[in-house]
Amino acid sequence: MTSISPSISAQPQGLNIENISEFTSDIFDTATDLSHINSDENEQIEKLDANIAEYLASMNKMEIMVDTSRLKNQNQISRISEQA
Repeated sequence: MTSISPSISAQPQGLNIENISEFTSDIFDTATDLSHINSDENEQIEKLDANIAEYLASMNKMEIMVDTSRLKNQNQISRISEQA
């Protein structure tokens, strides 16, 4: 029976300054990319909030106009009924 022993042709890389530096650089690049994405999302959320606030303000103005119109109509109806 022949015994086979594995041969190691390359040295294990392990951790060295170059590997750690490259790894750290990759982490910072990823963090930077994520912060840009987060910043863009925050900007979009702020724009959406502003649009919602503007919409609610316009709806409030319309509601006031409708209420004012109803009051005017009620006053006109009251005057007509008093005159009759």
